[in-house]
Amino acid sequence: MVQNYYLVQDDTRVSHKIYPAHFTNLKLPFEKMPPVQICEVHTAPSSEYVDWMLQPTMLVSDRLKRILEKYNLYVRFKSIYLIDKINDRQSLYWFSKIPRIEGLSELTEFNPHDQSIKKLVLDRGKVKGNHIFKIKGIRESYCMISEDVAESLLRRGINGFVLTKVALDELGVC
Repeated sequence: MVQNYYLVQDDTRVSHKIYPAHFTNLKLPFEKMPPVQICEVHTAPSSEYVDWMLQPTMLVSDRLKRILEKYNLYVRFKSIYLIDKINDRQSLYWFSKIPRIEGLSELTEFNPHDQSIKKLVLDRGKVKGNHIFKIKGIRESYCMISEDVAESLLRRGINGFVLTKVALDELGVC
């Protein structure tokens, strides 16, 4: 069976996501972050606690973390408790460090003026067997998941993201 891969992006249709307030550690490299952190969040009555947040940094809910751990033993996590003082709510989220792999195909196209990705193409041979990863050698911090992971997340109602199918170069699949 042919394994497809998807780029995970923020779901911009969710207009009132919770948002960490005044949190300077979000910009630290993962290795320098403390293992446990607390951060107040700004909320409104219509605020949503989504499972996957990519802004201002990648945060995943506790239930999403448990799924991701099953698909890649090398993903590392550090906890952050998001505190909503107004509504007296505390939610456990996780910073994640997803391994980067050499997965780019030679068919990937870059914008000449800034070297950003114009057309992303993965090398099927290099990514085969990987279920959640980021790509080495590009500016963007794209998170990729396999079709198996995508189906697992969708079956469980995980939210906060949209998926875009990515081209693969081997066997004329592009």
